[in-house]
Amino acid sequence: MRNSHNVVIVIANHSVDLFGVTPRNVSRDDGPFLIETSYKKVDGTLKKRPAIAVVITVVALIVGSLVVTSSLNSSRSLRSLRSPADLTVNLISLPSSPNPSFAPTSTTILPSAALVTKPWHVGMLQLGINVLWYVSSPTEPLAQVAKQAAASMNYIVSEDANSVNINFPFYAKGPASNLLYAGSGTPTPAQVAVVVEVAHKSGLRVTLRPLMDQTTMGAGWRGNIHPIDLNDWFGSYERFLKPYLVVAQDTGVSTFILGAEFNSLAADPQWSSLVNQANAVFHGQTAYSVNWDVFHSTSPDPPVDSLGVDAYDPVSVGPTASIKQLEDGINQWWATLPSRIIQSNTVIDELGIPAQNNAYLEPFAAQLPNEPLNLQIQFNWFTAYCQVIQARHLAGVYFWDLIFGENSNTVTQMMSFIGRPGARAIKSCFEKF
Repeated sequence: MRNSHNVVIVIANHSVDLFGVTPRNVSRDDGPFLIETSYKKVDGTLKKRPAIAVVITVVALIVGSLVVTSSLNSSRSLRSLRSPADLTVNLISLPSSPNPSFAPTSTTILPSAALVTKPWHVGMLQLGINVLWYVSSPTEPLAQVAKQAAASMNYIVSEDANSVNINFPFYAKGPASNLLYAGSGTPTPAQVAVVVEVAHKSGLRVTLRPLMDQTTMGAGWRGNIHPIDLNDWFGSYERFLKPYLVVAQDTGVSTFILGAEFNSLAADPQWSSLVNQANAVFHGQTAYSVNWDVFHSTSPDPPVDSLGVDAYDPVSVGPTASIKQLEDGINQWWATLPSRIIQSNTVIDELGIPAQNNAYLEPFAAQLPNEPLNLQIQFNWFTAYCQVIQARHLAGVYFWDLIFGENSNTVTQMMSFIGRPGARAIKSCFEKF
């Protein structure tokens, strides 16, 4: 592919291309510019394209700094802007195609992986586990990323799952911020490509889900954000998503969840433009995760291919409730859904509960500070919910959650099912299908 040099000006996360091509991404907040190597699946392996990047100069300006970067790689993604106040001018090499792919030269050797015994196919339930992935560094070697991914995928396969939902964070400066960006815990597109390949090597169906981190929200939650300028917010989100949509397309991801738990924004008409932009790049299934507390709402949802739900619906029973009592309580919640919800098309994107007394009243709580550990709570909840999923012919379920690279458990992680009776309940659930 030939190189074509284009001048792109980026000011406070708004980009203007002087020659008619827009950069694929503006993001990372944790350091100087990072120019990533890009990847693509070729003959069953991941290969890397060579690159030459030259930092030209730094010049003091009245309003800030000016940095000019030249890249001779035709598919670089621009990772920039420590803060919205930064002023940067970037001389970059962009491809003639608006949707560059992740392309090859050196091979990344993937570790051995366990294989799914019953691979997913169309018409089969998605039987999955959520992996929550915060990278230790955006420069972490791909071989190390692949090794960690293999540990997670091997555990998932051991549970008789056929699918995995890979969750990774992105960030905002606060609940009113218009700027969304890749932060210190966000994997690069190249790292995501490697993890997807490891999952595929195990025979797993793959979903990708960017999830807004809440550490900058204070006491807030992603469902209550209120950006000052929605046009800027959606524009920023589109720029963040695009390189990950490119990876999803190049690596054969089945589903890309474009948003999760954005209660305050879900009805905004600008989702239509974002979904259209996503469909221009990614040709798999697009989805949106509705939070349980608005699943019964009649408000419009983003116009994606599939609606899922983060199912943390409470049941008003005590810790000694039977599995049958739990099943009845869960069924009451599912029996009153509005007509917009087609249950046979609905995937439970998150199903979890802390293994503590009285968690049936608050399954959405990461931890109940004053309640003792009770492993039976999690086992009973998963068993009851599995029976509801089977009876209502839902499209799939993903249990929450497995921390990326780990398959051990600590007692402080109250929602973890690893090494607990909850894991047995999950495996028994998957075996039913």
